[in-house]
Amino acid sequence: MFIALDPGAEENFQKYQNSPLWQTLNVVKNNRVYIVDSGYWIFGKIISANAILDDLVKYLLESP
Repeated sequence: MFIALDPGAEENFQKYQNSPLWQTLNVVKNNRVYIVDSGYWIFGKIISANAILDDLVKYLLESP
């Protein structure tokens, strides 16, 4: 799961992470939740595609 987190939203996201429901998700149990930069994941343009691809390689291909 990729979470595009806005700067300053860490505290709100922490509330989700602490919830019992969040802890039941398989992606959470398997440590497959990745925080990515919302600046280019959500609001990026064509130039952001390379940065997104870099993240995909980093998290999906290079991760154990």
